[in-house]
Amino acid sequence: MPRRSGGRGADRLVDHTAGPLGDALDGPVDVLFNLVPLSPPDAAALVPLVRRGGRIVSVATPVEPSHDAGVSAVHLVARNDVADLAALVGLVDAGAVRLDISSARPLSELAEVHRLGEAGLIRGKVLIVP
Repeated sequence: MPRRSGGRGADRLVDHTAGPLGDALDGPVDVLFNLVPLSPPDAAALVPLVRRGGRIVSVATPVEPSHDAGVSAVHLVARNDVADLAALVGLVDAGAVRLDISSARPLSELAEVHRLGEAGLIRGKVLIVP
């Protein structure tokens, strides 16, 4: 998801399947979130889409800009660890971590939940249930 600081196209999601990402932008972005697996050449093609001093965050393919590109990149990976999850459950069970669940909504209402969240009308976490 490319992100601009204000102006046209700010905080905009772009469908990567609709065509080249650069065609969907009207100039360099401040932050680009990559959420899809890419080939190494396609990942490298993201770098020129980000302004100097900007950042790329990828949860899929690592992006490695050259030093002279003036762009930083981070590959954000969540580690699935059974022991860590068990420790977290223990903290929740002990009351050391409190979950603020405001409501439970069916999956069919997911779009509405997103609209409410974007409007700032949700406090706490919403459980989405099948």
